[in-house]
Order: sequence, then C-alpha cells, then structure tokens
Amino acid sequence: MTAFGWFQPSVLGMTGQSRALEVISGNIANVTTTGYKRSESSFQTLLSQSWAGPSAAAGSAPVTFQSDIAGVSTVDHLRASDPGAIKGTGRDLDLAINGDGFFVLDDGAGGNVYTRDGAFSIASVSDPTAATGTGSAGYLVDGSGRALQGWAYTGATAGTAAGGALGAMRVDSGAFTDAGEPTTAAALGLNLPASDAVGSNRTYAMGILDSGRSPHTLDLTFTKAQEANTWALLVTGDSGETITVTPPSTDAGAAMGAGQALSFDGTGSLTAPSTYTIGVTYADGATSNFELDVSQLTQFAGDFAVSGFEQNGRVGAALSEIEFDSQGHVVGVFENGFSRPLYTIALADFASPDGLDPLSGNVFAASAASGVPILGQAGENGFGEISPSALELSNVSLEDEFSRMIVTQSAYNSSATAFRTIDEMTEAARDLKR
Repeated sequence: MTAFGWFQPSVLGMTGQSRALEVISGNIANVTTTGYKRSESSFQTLLSQSWAGPSAAAGSAPVTFQSDIAGVSTVDHLRASDPGAIKGTGRDLDLAINGDGFFVLDDGAGGNVYTRDGAFSIASVSDPTAATGTGSAGYLVDGSGRALQGWAYTGATAGTAAGGALGAMRVDSGAFTDAGEPTTAAALGLNLPASDAVGSNRTYAMGILDSGRSPHTLDLTFTKAQEANTWALLVTGDSGETITVTPPSTDAGAAMGAGQALSFDGTGSLTAPSTYTIGVTYADGATSNFELDVSQLTQFAGDFAVSGFEQNGRVGAALSEIEFDSQGHVVGVFENGFSRPLYTIALADFASPDGLDPLSGNVFAASAASGVPILGQAGENGFGEISPSALELSNVSLEDEFSRMIVTQSAYNSSATAFRTIDEMTEAARDLKR
C-alpha cells in the first residue's frame, strides 16, 4: 500500500459511519410514520492488492500478491418483514395487517406498489359514466391517491388470486344499489289471553312487501272459538285484495282468508298448525306469497302481548356506508339495513420482503431480490388477517436507534483520530529530509 493509501481506511471508515448515521436519522425521523419499515447499515471489509516481482514472462518467477485491508463499505438492509405494533384508531377506513402481507396499490403507470400503511380514504374522481348527479365516483385510496386493489364480487362470488382481475374499488353511494326482496317468510310471536270470552277478537297488523317491493299491511284477527283452547284466524287486507290461507278453515261457509283454527294444549302451548302459507293478489296486480311461522304463539293467562315479528322482505336502497372484516371483505351497508360483500381486498407477499425497494410515500416496489408478488386473501394461505379501525405503527425502536447512534459516533471519531494521526506521521516523514 502506498503512503497515500494509508489514508484510505480512515476515509472509508468516516464515509461508512456517515452513511450509517444517515440511515439512523431517517429511522428516527419516521418513528411516528404509520407502517414505516426501518433500515440498518452493515459493513463489509474492503481489500486492496499489491504485487511484487518480475512480470509474468516465460522463465520468470511468478508474480507475488499481497492483500491489505483498505477500509469498509456499507450495505443497507430493509427490515420490511419486521412487524410494527397495531394500534386501534376508531376510524372506519383504517386497516392493519396482523401477520404477513402487503396492501396492493395502483402506481398510476400500469403497475403496482405495496405498503403496510393502511390509512385509507375515499377520493372523489371525475367519472362521466358514474350514476350520480355530479358525474364523480369515490374510490378507496392511500394518502398519495393510489387506488387500493381488490377483487369485485359478481353476485355472491368474489374473484380470487387464481382468477379475476385486480382493480380499484369504487364505494360511493351511487356505485351499488340493493334491489330489495319481496316477503317470502315471516314469523310472529304473541300471547292470546286464556281468559278471553268466546267471540273475543284480538288483531295484529302485519307489514310485508309485495312482489314489487312495495309495503302492505295485512290484519290478522284472532277470534276465541266455542271449542276450548281454540282460536279462529282470519287474514284481511284492503279492498280489492284476494287472500288465501293454507291450511284453510274447515268451518262451513268460512270466509276467504280464513285459516285452520289454532289449537293450544292445557299448558298454553300451540299444538297446530305451526305455519300458514298466505297468498295475496293486490288490486294493482302485484302479489305476495309467503310462509308465516306461528309456532311461538301461546295462550297464557294475562294480556294480549306481541313478543316479536320478523319478515325477510326489504325495499330497494342505495349504498349507505362500508365496513371491513378480518378476511378483507369490503362489506356494503345499504339504507334499508341490508349488507353484503362488495369486494375482497388483495394482499401480496414475497419470498424475501426485505428485498423490496423503498419508494417515496411509504410504499415499496418489487425487485429481483424480493421476488415476484404472490397474491392472496387475508386469513388464508399464510396471509395475516385484517384488523379494521386500526393501523400498524412504525417498527422503529428509539432505544435501539440511539444505541446505534452512540456506537456510530464513536466509530466515526475513531476513524477521524486515525486519519489525523496518519496525517501527523506523514508530516513528520516529510520533515526528515530537511
């Protein structure tokens, strides 16, 4: 090594420690950045080679080599595989991945980037085809406006990693509507007073939806019969409606809409029938056909009291809000209270997540070192589950970073001292010739 080479290890040492301090500073600056992944600097030895002896010619002695330690170089390592703590936020559009995987984002240039930062929002973009008055549509995006990617449902089935194209997820109120459903099943629970006199009437107004999803009211009239523990049932509606009840009443001259009498045992429990099938034709041509479950009817001493009524019909409605579950389903909640899955959020994993390339905006790009992305759904095939209303915090530990900073500063000062000592030695050697 030449005299000038004496300075090289010290210069490279200071350069390397400067780079390490730069990485530490970046980690500390991002200690509160959601989903941030810290980096570390490691060092590797550099060798220089010198040789002595004649040139390698025929009959000459072989060239001899000597290796000298010439300093260090730095290598940065991303710690993307180290998870950060998950903290609840209470915000509906915040998502965290509890386990392996990255959210997939559209980079706006025909490719994808990946992130663990789940602070999403709904961005309104111009869309002339949107079925809204403003000609705009709302999509789930990250803080930089990159669209979150997922698979859309078709009917009751979602696309999967094995089939179905990834795409942006539109979730504004005009994106989806629920067509509603007519009433096909209903259940009624009430108590008919055992002390009522023969001929006493009790009425309950039952709301249902017809084949056009329009609401109607049918009156159920219960009449105490002559036979002990027996009540007649009559179903009536508005004028012009035709109503049939099955099983029908067996009484001679029973009115249309009369059903088989309700029978109770000595303990007040219903013995027959447990269900009625009711058919209605309305004046406007709409129809209703549904099964009414009356198995919860009782005849106890006390008042006429309704314990519950349910029916499965619903009116059409627009999308009201969205929710998320642990498997990454985007669930739409409609104004009529009905909910159904709209999308499945896509997750990506890599053979070596620490080989990803960090980009601005807290996202990463795939690289040769990371391998190609493997797509899947949360909670399946090794992917972590989604934690709604939560965010993954930075995986930076301030204690560890300050410890590294102290060691880095000491190493830099030592390299600077070595440089200064060599400089003084060379000055002394220079002065020897005077």
